[in-house]
Amino acid sequence: MNVSAFEDPSRFKNRVDGVIRQIQQSSTAPGFERVYPPGHLEAQQRYRQEGIPLNPQTLAELAKTAKELDVDASALEIRRVAGC
Repeated sequence: MNVSAFEDPSRFKNRVDGVIRQIQQSSTAPGFERVYPPGHLEAQQRYRQEGIPLNPQTLAELAKTAKELDVDASALEIRRVAGC
């Protein structure tokens, strides 16, 4: 969905981030330690299995920094992230 057709993307992101913070700071039911936003647990499981997706700009900056520090960055796997 093209959010910019409805609202400024940075404003939308700030609003969504605020809602996520509210959910995470909610009181828990007895026997529970934390409240998760929808999809968060699934994303954590996927990240453990597949790694955390990074956009091309972040990957490029990591590779550049690794080169400057003479660190082997060959383990950086470059995969296209949806929406990037």
